Amino acid sequence: MNVEEKKKEIVEINMDEEGSVVEMLRALSREYPDDDVELHRAWLCDYLRAEAESGALGFCVDEFGAREVYEIEKNQGLAMLDETSTWDPESDTMLHPFYLDESHT
Repeated sequence: MNVEEKKKEIVEINMDEEGSVVEMLRALSREYPDDDVELHRAWLCDYLRAEAESGALGFCVDEFGAREVYEIEKNQGLAMLDETSTWDPESDTMLHPFYLDESHT
């Protein structure tokens, strides 16, 4: 398995576990600790953006203290990928991508 395939596998495992983008970034950084975290974030943003624009992904948000996770529009999720607060582990709002077709993986 090459590096690109391994990264995609890490993302898919985290999506299966309903992981946030912060958790996905942490998993990539653990697997490839010698790489700059910003490179991982850029790759993850590009990958999630491409998957969402192809219609494969949706996004939901989990807010601290909220009773439920709620789905957001694709454009909102894509915009959140560019926000610094989305990547802050201390943020009260977590962005979760998910496959729209459960048979994806």
